[in-house]
Amino acid sequence: MNRSLILIVLIAALLLGCTQMSADEIAKKMQEKWDSVTDCRGVERATVTVNGQQKTTEYEFIFKKPSKMWVYDKTNDILTVSNGSTLWIYDNKSNTVTVMGSRLP
Repeated sequence: MNRSLILIVLIAALLLGCTQMSADEIAKKMQEKWDSVTDCRGVERATVTVNGQQKTTEYEFIFKKPSKMWVYDKTNDILTVSNGSTLWIYDNKSNTVTVMGSRLP
């Protein structure tokens, strides 16, 4: 759920503006905000450069507390779904499903 934490940090930064706050105050406000969030949805696009070559990946994600998730890797056409106890990974290109136990927080 690192994406969710990043989203919360960005929201907190926008809401806090230029107000002077200590690191502890910021952490407390971020935790309060995270505690009030019940679900999160978004799209992440990331571009990395390795050995001079750029690669862009794009994911659509949905998280619902306490432990449900849905993530679609648009670049590789892979869908990952979890109900908190089982994780399913469907690779559309190879038409295969991987199922495994999971413990999401």
